[in-house]
Amino acid sequence: MDALPEVIRQFNELSRVPRCSGSEESIRTWLLAWAHSRNLGSSRDGAGNIRIDIPATSGRADEPPLVLQAHQDMVCEVRSGCAHDFAQSGISVEREGDWLIARDTTLGADDGAGIALMLGLYDAGLPEHPPLEYLFTASEESTMSGARGLDAGFLRGRLLLNLDSEQEGSLTIGCAGLRGIEVKLPVERHTRATMAGHSAASVCVRIAVTGLRGGHSAVDIHRGQANANVILARFLRFARGRLDLQLMGLKSGNASNMVAREGECTVVLPRQLLSQLAELTAAASKRLREEFADTDPSLEILCTEVSGPMTPALTTASLLRVCDLVVALPHGVLRVFDPPSAGLVRTSVNLARAELSERELVIELSMRAAIREDGEEAAKQVEAVASLAGARYSSTIWFEPWRTKDPSISRTRAVSAYRKALRSAIREEIAHGVLECGVIAERIPDMDMVSIGPTIEGAHAPGERVSISSLDRVARFLREFVHSK
Repeated sequence: MDALPEVIRQFNELSRVPRCSGSEESIRTWLLAWAHSRNLGSSRDGAGNIRIDIPATSGRADEPPLVLQAHQDMVCEVRSGCAHDFAQSGISVEREGDWLIARDTTLGADDGAGIALMLGLYDAGLPEHPPLEYLFTASEESTMSGARGLDAGFLRGRLLLNLDSEQEGSLTIGCAGLRGIEVKLPVERHTRATMAGHSAASVCVRIAVTGLRGGHSAVDIHRGQANANVILARFLRFARGRLDLQLMGLKSGNASNMVAREGECTVVLPRQLLSQLAELTAAASKRLREEFADTDPSLEILCTEVSGPMTPALTTASLLRVCDLVVALPHGVLRVFDPPSAGLVRTSVNLARAELSERELVIELSMRAAIREDGEEAAKQVEAVASLAGARYSSTIWFEPWRTKDPSISRTRAVSAYRKALRSAIREEIAHGVLECGVIAERIPDMDMVSIGPTIEGAHAPGERVSISSLDRVARFLREFVHSK
């Protein structure tokens, strides 16, 4: 039976349900109601995970259960200038050729596609199958608190198929580990008296970096796209060398797992220099569009006069330390797997966010590494740069790299099911993204897992889209996977 219409219907229904990471009560209620309306058993644990039980078909009740798993939450991002409120309004899903797309917001295909595949497959009519456990984990995009709080007794099954991969045709058999890093740089500001004497002939200006592609720090980090934090710091240093401007505030980047696509700062400078600042932003925009022509052709630096009280600005020395630190910190791919032509990232650092408070600049980075030792070295590099700048370094979280078991029943079953369903071989890869499989493996060591999913582009950024034909292929694979023995 063709499951695709039901999968798309479920995806559209799901898109109306608020599920920003960390605010997931609505999706939990919706999932439990879905199960209740179909007379299926369901449970919720203390970590917010939901399990829905699908009874086996006749003659297969004695087989070990299979676990299908997706996460409940999504990254909620909007394009600059869009007033969309995820808590009040559903996602506007459009069809564009082979794609389902959200133009001004994130689509939530990560991992709404996994949820829709599981629910759509059931509503379309399952083939013969053993007992199934549908597992929907909480807060994957922020803290992974669902997977981290998963108890071994919550599941009977020990063969798990994760539906959170983003390249159809690939079977994920391992993933990178993740370390969250925070760097704090103390800053000094002018006294108010100094500012008051300067502000009468001065103007406050907002400088914004916009038009960047952004993207998922695991899936898109190898593309070499511009990072709004780095662009903003580069421009501030460039402009400060030519104009008497002072930095008052800065906030750039949105989420730890996103390549920063927008950033802004507020500066104060003599009013007579405002036209020169506009010329510098126009020239810098042109130069940067040439530098990032392949990835960010719409890059723009804009300056706008703003009103309001002028807060004390940073001293020149602090401004330069801020810029130097951001530019010096590693960002992007640090190491790839052999052979390099394969393009598979082994280690990377994402300079995710930067925000200036009254007394310090706080920078958030995320480091991914397929091999723990690589990650330790990358973290030491960040710590060394921070130390040289006089900043404090701290590590906030660490998730271990994961590899599937050897031998693996789930891996053998998935490879065979893909070949039978689609009459082609499936690639086996190690993902640079951090999957919940690694956390689940720590909680339930005897769990045997692999991961698959449809093709998703631009996850975690406005304009995110998912391939309809790949949804169809994954749905056909899933039917064969649950049916096989």
